[in-house]
Amino acid sequence: VGYAFDSADGQLARLRGGGTPAGEWLDHVVDSIKTTALHLAVLIGWYRHYDVTDVRLLLIPIGFTLVASVFFFVQIVTDQLRRA
Repeated sequence: VGYAFDSADGQLARLRGGGTPAGEWLDHVVDSIKTTALHLAVLIGWYRHYDVTDVRLLLIPIGFTLVASVFFFVQIVTDQLRRA
């Protein structure tokens, strides 16, 4: 549902002709926070509420955070390069 609303607000702004560079920047910042916060919340939840016998398992959400962050950045840069 969050992704649907996130996509809809950008589409609505473009249809109304009201999109601004500041609004696009804010959208990307919120998206990047959301992407990393999800995986870090899983990491904290596992650490605090489960008896993790092998601490290497905690590397899984850290790895997902890294992959998600890099993927998000690649998406943004690719979009910017295509526009140029």
